[in-house]
Amino acid sequence: MPAQPSWDDLDAFLDPDEFASLATITLANGTVLESVAGVFEEPGMFATLGTFEQDTTRPTFTCKWSDVTRMRRGDSLVVEGGNYEAHKTPMRTGDGMAVVYLEPSL
Repeated sequence: MPAQPSWDDLDAFLDPDEFASLATITLANGTVLESVAGVFEEPGMFATLGTFEQDTTRPTFTCKWSDVTRMRRGDSLVVEGGNYEAHKTPMRTGDGMAVVYLEPSL
């Protein structure tokens, strides 16, 4: 996987004073990762399964890969007042970033 481009300052891009959010991640073993900066998105979508229809969301948290290398499916994340679980292990994007697919915690 290619390394982060030298011209790309991820910390400047993920500045919480601009448009990034800070998240708290709790791993399954109880380790807490505080103040992980990333971009939280919760776009709406309309899902259909046979005759069943539902409005739903597909929340994601995009952050530096180095911040979530130990995160796995089922670990929890609190961001913007919402509680979520990782739907799967974070996925590397190839540019030093990763996308964490989330689902609301019950």
